Amino acid sequence: MSEFGRTVFDKLTAKTTLWANEWANKAKASLFVGVSVSFGERTGDTFIPFLDIFDNLEDLKKIICGVGDGDKVANCLYVSDEHPKSLEEMIERLAPIDLKKIQELSEDIKVVFRPINPFTEASNRGKNVYTKFKPDQPLEEITDIKTIKDLVKFGKFTTVFPNGLNHNHILDTLQADYKIRIPLRPHPTRKWQFYSESET
Repeated sequence: MSEFGRTVFDKLTAKTTLWANEWANKAKASLFVGVSVSFGERTGDTFIPFLDIFDNLEDLKKIICGVGDGDKVANCLYVSDEHPKSLEEMIERLAPIDLKKIQELSEDIKVVFRPINPFTEASNRGKNVYTKFKPDQPLEEITDIKTIKDLVKFGKFTTVFPNGLNHNHILDTLQADYKIRIPLRPHPTRKWQFYSESET
């Protein structure tokens, strides 16, 4: 939010929600209750072009370099698919980050959607989400859900506010408020989490 603003966040949650509702109906989709995002190279069906969300290359520069001045931001990139064998080789492969390099990277860097399967992933459930599953109404009794096909019978994915919502929050709310229980991969430090449904 602080780097890109509310307009970009709203576009990101809208596009992520649209993607999640489509992905949930694909045969290869695993169970998920929210979708995190990352940025990078990607093939397949789990990304959209960077400029579908972000308005200009300055936003991409923030992702590549960081935000700030001086030592807080990068001013060059190591450009290679291989690890350097020496300090000299690393220095030779450094490239300055300029508009030309940002334009080159913009063709490869995507907004990557990451639907987290709560049964197979543990630590990633703590990542922020840009869409959440929301049931139409509470069920009459606790019901165990193990597939995305069964989950979407009860509701759909909806946009979220920029309030730090993560996968664990959604899982806890589904069980506490909607009587939908989803088996989880054990996580040794996990505690029950509640979050505020407010915008802030």
